[in-house]
Amino acid sequence: MRWENGQKDRLFAGGAYGAGGDRFSLVYTRPMTLEQLCQGIRLEECQGIQAGFRRGQTGEETTITLQKEDEAFAQMTGLLHTATFRRSLLNLFPLGDKSHALQPEDFKWLLLLEFGDTRLPDGTQGSGMLVHLNDFYGTLEISYVGETRRCTVSNQKEWRGAVMDCLEKAAAYERGALL
Repeated sequence: MRWENGQKDRLFAGGAYGAGGDRFSLVYTRPMTLEQLCQGIRLEECQGIQAGFRRGQTGEETTITLQKEDEAFAQMTGLLHTATFRRSLLNLFPLGDKSHALQPEDFKWLLLLEFGDTRLPDGTQGSGMLVHLNDFYGTLEISYVGETRRCTVSNQKEWRGAVMDCLEKAAAYERGALL
């Protein structure tokens, strides 16, 4: 095969561009802890967690607050601390709306992590519900300082279930304590 003038250069440039895209993809989707993903936060400094969840087609939305002294708070922060998150390449496109045809075994949850004075990535201080983790029937989104990222977790099905179990046990304990 005989190469015309410039064909080799275009072929090399195309291959280099493709390799650059692969490298970007590997770096962007690399496993990260929640603290690496949300720079500036430290889970040890989380002051409380507000949560909402729902199981099944007819289940009603349950809301609870986990305080630092609660056993469920320690379990939840442990689950968050040991999880490794991968950003999805879908984040490069607009997220759009979500819908889901409910099945009896489906569930969803939302965690709002509260922090005191925290140095944010832009150098300012922030406090309040700085980190939101929203599991919408298997689609996990993490929001921090105005940016929402779709993510996956290692062993996602089991991890999501462990978070849901922790929330349900905490709600049952809270209901029992109130009676």
